[in-house]
Amino acid sequence: PLQVHLDQHQYQGNFRSLGLAVNSQACLHPLDAVACKATAMWRSRAYVHQYEEYGISVEDLAEVVVGVEVIRSSYATLGRE
Repeated sequence: PLQVHLDQHQYQGNFRSLGLAVNSQACLHPLDAVACKATAMWRSRAYVHQYEEYGISVEDLAEVVVGVEVIRSSYATLGRE
């Protein structure tokens, strides 16, 4: 399915986005690394104060960390069904 998400937060007047479209597990190793780093940074509250200065709340960051893990998990199960 196609999912489209919009976030109103801007950085220096610009919207930010990241797209990933892969139909294999080739991206799994980099996603594992990103998920581990994001989780570790979240747990230590790294850079939270800087994100808050730009209007990104702690809850927004939590959603991002969970979202990265959901994507990683989805690619990990790709082809098992």
